Amino acid sequence: MARNHIKEYISIGQVRKSHGLDGILKSTLYPRTLDAALKATHFFIHTHGQKLPVFIEWIEGEGEDYQIKFEDIDDPQSAGQMASKELYMDKKVVETMIHPTDRQLPIDFEDLIGWNLYDITSDIRVKIDAVIELPGQIMAKASLSGREFLLPLAEALIEEVNPMLHEIKIRLPHGIFEL
Repeated sequence: MARNHIKEYISIGQVRKSHGLDGILKSTLYPRTLDAALKATHFFIHTHGQKLPVFIEWIEGEGEDYQIKFEDIDDPQSAGQMASKELYMDKKVVETMIHPTDRQLPIDFEDLIGWNLYDITSDIRVKIDAVIELPGQIMAKASLSGREFLLPLAEALIEEVNPMLHEIKIRLPHGIFEL
């Protein structure tokens, strides 16, 4: 009987720096996983080659900026060791906590590699080769007739996301494949 104990993790934010004398951490929580992060009892951090759990005492803030107090981190020195570390959650837990609509992309953008992107405007279908996360937007890298294109995956442009068919129907700007 095969056992699969390998967990997949997804980045849900990043610790920026310590704040004050009580081990409070100023952090950024990413919008696409914010609902799950605010309901979580713990996060994981990557240290010494493995993901270790850190248990949450409290979280407060708004937008992307939050202050987080973790259990057993009670002084600036301990908090300072967490500065600039990514915060992770179990990918399966996040997926059960967040229920995307038919216009939202999967939680983990890497899952989109190999999906079809169908542009309603030009009636062109391409396969997503890579996903690039830029500040403020997500771009799909795709090829057509030997040319590479970066295509915006903005929620305002997406008409439908079909996980069963691995397809995104999108309304891209006219002429984007002619550049």
